Amino acid sequence: MKTIKVELTGDSELLMNNPISMLDDKADVSGIKSYKIADLKKKADIKAYKLPSGELYVPAEAIKGSLIGASSFRKIGKFTAKPIVAGGVFISPQKIKLGTKKYEYDIRTGVNKQRGRIVVVRPKIPKWKITFNLEFDETLIGDDLIIKQLLED
Repeated sequence: MKTIKVELTGDSELLMNNPISMLDDKADVSGIKSYKIADLKKKADIKAYKLPSGELYVPAEAIKGSLIGASSFRKIGKFTAKPIVAGGVFISPQKIKLGTKKYEYDIRTGVNKQRGRIVVVRPKIPKWKITFNLEFDETLIGDDLIIKQLLED
């Protein structure tokens, strides 16, 4: 196993949508006809990925999922890189700190099949950078260059 330190800087805004918000009945304001800003901010706060300290983070599985998606168009030898990256790449830590507790609100409308158009609010981080360790199996992947190309995609 080989470990490399990776620093990712976002070219676009980072939108969060923590699935834990789907479990909280209090966060559902979609049935309300007139939305209150306080309700929308509360809903966005529940959708943020936060540590107990309040600091925002990116889940490692989101980074790994992006790498797997980027690898579907690459080959390692005769084989597509997707299953090799899925089984041979590991990200640590599991919760990658963003170094901030603050975020903006992204408010849009969406369509719900049962209720029609609803307001969707999510936390948005305009400028972000994360640092994490990427460990990969050299016997499966071989060259560091493949990993670097995937990270640039």
